[in-house]
Amino acid sequence: MVADAERVGSLAAELVLNRLTARPQARLLLEPGSAPRTMFSALRAHALAGELPSERATVLQLSELVGATTERDALCAGSVASRSRRC
Repeated sequence: MVADAERVGSLAAELVLNRLTARPQARLLLEPGSAPRTMFSALRAHALAGELPSERATVLQLSELVGATTERDALCAGSVASRSRRC
């Protein structure tokens, strides 16, 4: 178990990078939201450096907020969606 969020994000990005290097046509299911923010930051840095072979991959984001039943839930779902589009 790793307690440092930065280290967890870095390790997660390394795993994604390794998977895409080994299997460029991989299908990845990634969580949206703030939890994987450090992982996405590290992946963005790899992409900017030309080190992330993602052009043939399929990446999906699964939100547990789909089908929100209250106005508050719908607002949260919209917030998650807008953050994920900016990544």
